[in-house]
Amino acid sequence: MGQRRKVLLLHGSRQTGDLLLGRMHKLRKRLERQDLEIVAPTAQFDHPEDENMRQWWTRKGNSYEGLLEESMPQLAELWDENFVGVVGFSQGARLAHLCVLAHSANQTFMPGLKFVIMVAGYEAPLPTDFAQSHLNTAPERVSSGQWDGFVGVPSLHVWGSADKLITPDQSRAVTAYYSNFRVHEHEGGHHVPMKAASIAEYEQMIEDALSTTRPIFQDSASASFPSAATPETPATPDEETSQMQQDEVEALTAIYPQEFHLLSNTSENESGEVVYQHPIRYRMDLIAADEDIHDLEGVWPPHPIAIQVVYPHNYPQDALPLFQLVHENNMLQFSSAQAAALVKSMQDAGRAEEGIPCVMSCYTAAREFFESGDMAAITAFVPSQTDPKPDSAEEDIGSEHVDSGTDGNGQLQASSRERIGQCNLEGLEIARSVMDQMGLLLSQGNSNEN
Repeated sequence: MGQRRKVLLLHGSRQTGDLLLGRMHKLRKRLERQDLEIVAPTAQFDHPEDENMRQWWTRKGNSYEGLLEESMPQLAELWDENFVGVVGFSQGARLAHLCVLAHSANQTFMPGLKFVIMVAGYEAPLPTDFAQSHLNTAPERVSSGQWDGFVGVPSLHVWGSADKLITPDQSRAVTAYYSNFRVHEHEGGHHVPMKAASIAEYEQMIEDALSTTRPIFQDSASASFPSAATPETPATPDEETSQMQQDEVEALTAIYPQEFHLLSNTSENESGEVVYQHPIRYRMDLIAADEDIHDLEGVWPPHPIAIQVVYPHNYPQDALPLFQLVHENNMLQFSSAQAAALVKSMQDAGRAEEGIPCVMSCYTAAREFFESGDMAAITAFVPSQTDPKPDSAEEDIGSEHVDSGTDGNGQLQASSRERIGQCNLEGLEIARSVMDQMGLLLSQGNSNEN
């Protein structure tokens, strides 16, 4: 009998491996019956507010201090041929996602990876130097949608509908990287759900991933990530859905010839008809219908903004498109709260037309968001009904859902821990943007002197 297969469990910030594993004892016992062992290492870095707790890195802007130097090498050393999957929670889910990206670019990292489960994961700018060191590409190629590769590792994305620390939209955004993904939403907040329905989702995901031999990375001829595996065709829509998606793309191309930019590859069949590579991906530049409105200060961000759209294989019948904003505005020019509100306006427009192609309505809603003055009306903070009480606080990301700072009478409230963290993050991001601009001005000055 061979050695027991193992699953790597990555804890969140202000946790330890043993602490998270203890909370997941129901799943651990169920997996043991399937000859699967959960291995839960503990990060090496002390949490700044509790020396008994750990974190995988300290985030400063887009720099994840300790990630490349300590945490990823720690996991690479621990990983052996018996590991088959990764489960991550919160900061650990972000780490799991980065590990999968690194594996997809170089399969000598975590070889044999068959699945990943991310609970309360979130999308954020890639860490400084990570794209060059682990992905063999520039980070702006990934964030700007110039990367045509999709991760083929089967993934399950789990989030809580009541999570105030990492919102469902933040978790859902990560699915844009994956061609073979599932989602599971539970009714709780910021924790790993252990009710029967959630455990059944985990078990089904693992069973399906381990019962199928599948290539790990789906690549295309123009992908920026090299792959050592045989390319795999990602999950594709059925014939009727594929035609609906193609019809919408062609309609958008005709209606918005300047704004629409197809990112997916195409080919021609024997009849000379255009065939789209799935998942279909494209970018739509947000341009004001009235140039005079676009020039009004505070109505639109000063730098161009675009929407990257990805079609899930079951859009439009059973899913909404996945939206990602592409722009170079700093936090002073276009805050995270404003970005979240913009994405929400598009999603709300899509839900109103659930079951039918909706991107034109979503695009119209995005333009109306600016032209109606909604962006200018949103401050850096939006109201929260209740203070969250997550199992594990995640200091290295900013939640869009924080206290406004005043009560109904306009009086200042006592600052919640969540709001203090958000203020710190917004301040750091503003400071980073200012420093970047100062550095650019200094470099230009030096160039002129020379």
